[in-house]
Amino acid sequence: MIINPTKKSLPLFSALPKVADSQASKAFSTANPFFSWHANYYNVNRKKVLVLVNDLTMMPIVIADVNAQSKKQLAQMITEGIWCAFRWAGIANEQIQQYLDIAGEIEVNAGFNRQVTGVTTMYIRMAELSKKFVSHERIQAKLMVWLAESGTNSLSDYYPKKALVKAIEQNLKLNPVEKEYNAQTKKEKTTLAGPIEVTWQDFSKWEDYMYRLGHFAGYKKVAKEIRANNELVLQAFENYLKENLGLGDNIIKRHVGEVRFFMNEYLLHDGIQIISDDSYEPCNYIENFYPHKSISPTVTEVRNIGAALKKFYEFLAKAKVLSKEDLSYVKDDITESVDVAIKKIKNGNSQDLWW
Repeated sequence: MIINPTKKSLPLFSALPKVADSQASKAFSTANPFFSWHANYYNVNRKKVLVLVNDLTMMPIVIADVNAQSKKQLAQMITEGIWCAFRWAGIANEQIQQYLDIAGEIEVNAGFNRQVTGVTTMYIRMAELSKKFVSHERIQAKLMVWLAESGTNSLSDYYPKKALVKAIEQNLKLNPVEKEYNAQTKKEKTTLAGPIEVTWQDFSKWEDYMYRLGHFAGYKKVAKEIRANNELVLQAFENYLKENLGLGDNIIKRHVGEVRFFMNEYLLHDGIQIISDDSYEPCNYIENFYPHKSISPTVTEVRNIGAALKKFYEFLAKAKVLSKEDLSYVKDDITESVDVAIKKIKNGNSQDLWW
């Protein structure tokens, strides 16, 4: 995902990585406006309020009080803003996560699209005159909705909400970029998805150990066997994300890392648990283990875990380890568990005692 700030607002993005090639990134943004945003800011009570506008849909995101400390979490706040705006527009959670996966890590270029910059300026002027700003909220949801509902002549459909819904239906993919920039920019993978070769032993081999609680005699040996087998699974999963789905390196690394911890640490932390067609373990991990055991649980991390586990169970279904029917149940349950965990974190009870 490319953020294109004005020169004035560029210092607010100093904690985020800059693009390697400005012209290549501009070409990417031009070819893929749905995954590109322009940005500027205004002041409220001497505090900077950041306004981002999507290049294709003109959907606004408003983030309050971006300062020297908070800008270190700006990538997370932008992601939260996207979730807020997209969910308001009625976009399903799975589609939002798919958008973020395709968009990839946030990188910073420089503003170039005068039309989008003009809409950003218009939103800022409207925001300055409105009474929708809520001083204690970081993500200005009320203001974002009000701006989006005001509409803009820059869109054929006038309203960003309609444009966003259409974009999700028609533009949830990356378009190819001019050849001279392909090596420097993100582009849609064209590799044909081949069958998944199962190189690992069936998980049922260790099924009998599931009924032995705690670290029983011989636990270390069994756990070592399972972890070695898990690495074969994870390697195939990594290949699937790269070759079959065409995801970027950073997204792949994140997904594999999340699943590795789930398989090697959570499932083996107090006895032996194995991957099955049951959604109990992934849901318990998301709802209870992560929010209660993590030192600083975050909404973004919960969503990352949910997205990674969904991709993993999709991979198992592609490998015919899981049925399509079971996959549907597991994914639905993971979605619900992510929502439960987010409520726990937002309500501040994520550190309650967990057994």
